[in-house]
Amino acid sequence: MKARSQGILALFTNHPTAANLLMILMVLVGLASLTKLNRQFFPDFGIDVIQVSVAWPGASAEDVDSNLVAAIEPEVRFLDGVDDIRSVAFEGAAVVSLEYEPGSDMQSALSTVESAISGITTFPDEAEEPVIKRIMRYDLISRLVISGPYSEASLKVIAKQMRDDLLNMGIDKIDIRGIRDEEIWVEIDPARLRQLDMTLGEIAQAIGGRNQDLPSGKVGDGQIRIRTMGQVEQAQALEDLIIKANPSGVHIRLRDIASVREAFNKDQATLLRKGQRAVELSIQRSLNADALELARIIDNYLKDTLPTLPSQLNVERYGIQSEPIKERISLLLENGLSGLVLVIAILFVFLNSRIAFWVAVGIPIAVLTSMSIMFLTGQSINMISLFGMIMAIGIVVDDAIVVGEHADHLSRQGYQPEQAALMGATRMAAPVTSATLTTISAFLPLLLIGGIIGDIIRAIPMVVVAILLASLLECFFILPHHLKLALSSQSAAKTSSFRRRFDHMFEWLKNRLFRSFVRRAVAWRYVTVATAFSFLIISFGMVAGGRVGFVFFEDPEPDNISASLEMVAGTSREKTQETILKVEDALYKTVEELGGSKLVIMSITAVGTSFAPNSTSAATETLAGVRVELSPTDTRDVRTQQIINSWRNNIPELAAVKSLSVQAQRGGPPGKDVDIRLTGNDLQALKNASEFIKTQLERFVGVSNIEDNLPYGKPEELVSLNDRGNALGLQLKTVGQQLRHALEGAVAQRFARGDEEVTVKVRYPEESTGISILETIHITTTNGQDVRILDIVERKFSNGFAQIQRVDGKREVAVTAELDKSTITTSAIMEALQRTGPTGLSVLEQMQRDYLVDYQFRGKSEEQAETFGDMKLGGILGLSLIYITLAWIFGSFILPLAILLTIPLGLIGAIWGHYIQDFNITILSLIAMFGLSGIVINDSIVLITTISQKMRTAAPMDAIIEGTCERLRAVLLTSLTTIGGLTPLLFETSRQASFLIPMATTIVFGLAVSTFLILLVVPSLVAILNDILKLTTDQKIIKASETL
Repeated sequence: MKARSQGILALFTNHPTAANLLMILMVLVGLASLTKLNRQFFPDFGIDVIQVSVAWPGASAEDVDSNLVAAIEPEVRFLDGVDDIRSVAFEGAAVVSLEYEPGSDMQSALSTVESAISGITTFPDEAEEPVIKRIMRYDLISRLVISGPYSEASLKVIAKQMRDDLLNMGIDKIDIRGIRDEEIWVEIDPARLRQLDMTLGEIAQAIGGRNQDLPSGKVGDGQIRIRTMGQVEQAQALEDLIIKANPSGVHIRLRDIASVREAFNKDQATLLRKGQRAVELSIQRSLNADALELARIIDNYLKDTLPTLPSQLNVERYGIQSEPIKERISLLLENGLSGLVLVIAILFVFLNSRIAFWVAVGIPIAVLTSMSIMFLTGQSINMISLFGMIMAIGIVVDDAIVVGEHADHLSRQGYQPEQAALMGATRMAAPVTSATLTTISAFLPLLLIGGIIGDIIRAIPMVVVAILLASLLECFFILPHHLKLALSSQSAAKTSSFRRRFDHMFEWLKNRLFRSFVRRAVAWRYVTVATAFSFLIISFGMVAGGRVGFVFFEDPEPDNISASLEMVAGTSREKTQETILKVEDALYKTVEELGGSKLVIMSITAVGTSFAPNSTSAATETLAGVRVELSPTDTRDVRTQQIINSWRNNIPELAAVKSLSVQAQRGGPPGKDVDIRLTGNDLQALKNASEFIKTQLERFVGVSNIEDNLPYGKPEELVSLNDRGNALGLQLKTVGQQLRHALEGAVAQRFARGDEEVTVKVRYPEESTGISILETIHITTTNGQDVRILDIVERKFSNGFAQIQRVDGKREVAVTAELDKSTITTSAIMEALQRTGPTGLSVLEQMQRDYLVDYQFRGKSEEQAETFGDMKLGGILGLSLIYITLAWIFGSFILPLAILLTIPLGLIGAIWGHYIQDFNITILSLIAMFGLSGIVINDSIVLITTISQKMRTAAPMDAIIEGTCERLRAVLLTSLTTIGGLTPLLFETSRQASFLIPMATTIVFGLAVSTFLILLVVPSLVAILNDILKLTTDQKIIKASETL
């Protein structure tokens, strides 16, 4: 096998064109793949979801939960591939979301769900047809706001035209917000309705029966088809419909009894921009689309379109994701290029300039080749993958350094260039391959991390492994040929004075100063190892004692904030709008106080919905909000929290406000800092338990925005038949239908007009609607008696809930909060709530006893627990793979232990680096420690390989000292190049790169300290292992590594 591999290496080393042809091929394939890789901010992540939604107009959330959700869940809960099922019952609608396991066949799953839902026969008659769809994942790339002194209908036409234009140009998806569904209102006075002896439902039925087109069959031989044309689509034309004929035969038309007008759905949300009506286009990309290319399409469209629009029409763009993508990519590329320059500079200092050049050439070759691997594995260019590339810049040259440095060493010993290049590759094949395999083994376990965190960081191991494999290919099949040329030129060229002076100084440092240190370390080997691990214990103590903090994920400072308002029940839409505009005015006052308009890029106001994370999806006139995009954090001196605090202080006292919150919309992985899920059957008990937990959370300093997702809804009036109603033989269903029609209107029909569905609704005049209308409603009994509806029913008032959630069939309430991470952490909150109190019970146990509910931690705490569990499993697997690789390479069960014991040494520098830099350890820091372990092992392999070779011909202690000194240059080079590649990122001042800096800190400081310790500890460990073998087997350690 060795001869065969040497033959292949010899072929590529000596062949005049083979190595260069392979290099050109790798570069071309990489460049071609680079043009096809998508550019985006974060890697794509998410889960496959199928959503079932059913509308039931006028129904309360509790009715929806009992009649719709309870009917749907048993039919779909146990379908193949369903991982979780989440349901929300709103006022008037139910939404059931089925989350599927990764890799499920979603087309087949969709068909299965459709079949299951079609078999449900217990839906209420008034419920609409279920809508079943697969939720496709899209990323927001930009928003357009269209506003001005125009009617809602005019803005709607303009927005739809812009949407269609952009879709035709290649945009994947555009949602229009702020426009309401079109309706035709047929308004009839209650008194007139009684004169006709008809109900709203009968009027609606008459309209539906007459206003439609119907096929009537064929005549003759079937060549002529007959259709009945009765459909009208405009309100004015609808007025001519005949509703009934009076006893004298006179037709009564709709215009004789009602007013007919075009309208919009009054329950849907609207948008305002600086007090004027607005419409927003939410522009999104599919997962296989390039964000920067789509941004270019939008730029070109606006450049061509804006000059053609009316001068009073305002079109503003915000939420432009292409800008931060370009900024972050540029930031990382600049740091990467700076690191590359440092790496090349280090190579030229330590190595012959020609050898350093060809070693450095391997970096772009490996990086470009990795692009093709990234393309084949579905990766993209984003912040995480670019960080992986920067991390790999220093690692990628390790292989080439070892081979190049050894070839140079052999050349100095008198070998011919061809021999030195080939022997450098063949002799270092085992250590280089083992080093690469162990580094890959250190990164591969990161692929086991599940959840959102796993999806985000998966790009790092994928990119690093791709570059390492490409580097290995370049190191053995391209580099030796170039080394042969470099060594040939070197023998003929005159050594520079700098090279002579540096080599002389380095040799003096190695043979005099360093050798003395190593000799003392080996002589006092037990003290050396004990001292190193004492530093490790001290470092762990700094973390345990809180000197170095831990935060699961350090969110970048947000650029988006929002205010969310909820008015007391019964507040009119007009009053809600008036109130939220006062909140918006407070924002403008804040901007003026803190620095002028440059602080804010966009603010937009919504009426009928809220921007609160736990708000209901159903629109209601008591909700409103203001969404604000601030200028990027790096371009302003005012911090986001300062703006939030000032905005809160500037909001005046507001009447009839139930709740008002101003908060940041944070980025990073989804999930609240505190998220406690309560489950049970009794809704009121769940609400009481959530209020209890909220009260407990208010006691902690640094906890804010404490909320639950079980809000009270509109006051409910519960109606049932009284004794008189039952005596008259009335049915509650008939009474309920008339009540619903009186309050919500009766739907006569729905028809398509253009690309929209228009609803024709028969209702009482707008000024007559409301609970007072019940005083005027009469109903005709089966015997023809006319009675007032309030005389036959009993009324009871209650306060229901606006939404009810279920997870996996259980009713659930989420109590959430945000934390000031400089004051308190998620772990501290969890520990405090579970700590046993004076009563012998913890807060959560007391809640369980008093309210009969169960609990579990979700959000960041759940993600944290799952991630740590996956990391523990990954760590065990990684160490096992590393040990197996080393045992196979070294042919020893003992030597790998010496190498594995060096892994913790890197943690010393990592912990102290966070302390010096004043950073918390984050999950990304821990992930970087996996990579650090692989790099640390590389240095140990280089040392032990040479020591093992020396032991064949020398006494153990002499071999240990000599081998360590001989590989000093290679160890320093492999460490310094990695440190140099990441050092520029440590000095990055951009706040948006702050969450990456702890990763760089882990590797740079960890490697810097571990390199120094390894050069002393590894020789000591080998000497200790040799002592143990001599005592137990009377053998030298070399007996365990004869294969090297």
